Amino acid sequence: MPRRKPLGWPRYMVARRLKSGAAAYYWVLPTWAKRSGCMLQVEALGPDYALAKQRCDEVLTRSLMHGENGKASSIPIVHCLVLLTG
Repeated sequence: MPRRKPLGWPRYMVARRLKSGAAAYYWVLPTWAKRSGCMLQVEALGPDYALAKQRCDEVLTRSLMHGENGKASSIPIVHCLVLLTG
């Protein structure tokens, strides 16, 4: 039986056990997005589940799914940069 993620777990977030034994969270770009030329990268989210989930839900996955057309888009990256730089 396959292992399942808990209810509410962000779609592209994975947990990894660090050498110290603590858990750390990462956002991983799906293969279909890599193949379609998405410019987003794998991102380390840190050891705090709540902060990692928030970043996944509010920024990364939303940027990936911008347009909802099934293809990854680099447009959200431009919007993020504009918001951050003014």
